[in-house]
Amino acid sequence: MLFRLEKRPGQDWESLTGIKELVYQAQEATVKGDFEQAKKILTAIKIAVFQSPDLTKADKRQMVVKIEDELKGWGLESTRGLISKPSLFAIMQRSLPAVDAQAANELDQLEAFFEK
Repeated sequence: MLFRLEKRPGQDWESLTGIKELVYQAQEATVKGDFEQAKKILTAIKIAVFQSPDLTKADKRQMVVKIEDELKGWGLESTRGLISKPSLFAIMQRSLPAVDAQAANELDQLEAFFEK
């Protein structure tokens, strides 16, 4: 049996096209003020992230936290005419925001559910 190990200097976030498209859809819904739709899409993002075989366990948690934090910011800033949407790469380059107990519990539950 032959195995191939590949090392890259960093994660290619933009190659996660399914997740990237969901993030853009959530940003669009938020800009339009359709926060219920944005919440539904956020749920789909969480599922897509935790089901992705291309992410490590640690990356999955961080990605969900960063995307959710980004969308919360969009909800506040969209009324101010924010036009430029950051890419998934730009979102993932930001520092990890603080996670409250409720969010940590939700991440633990998602992790446990998708590890089965």
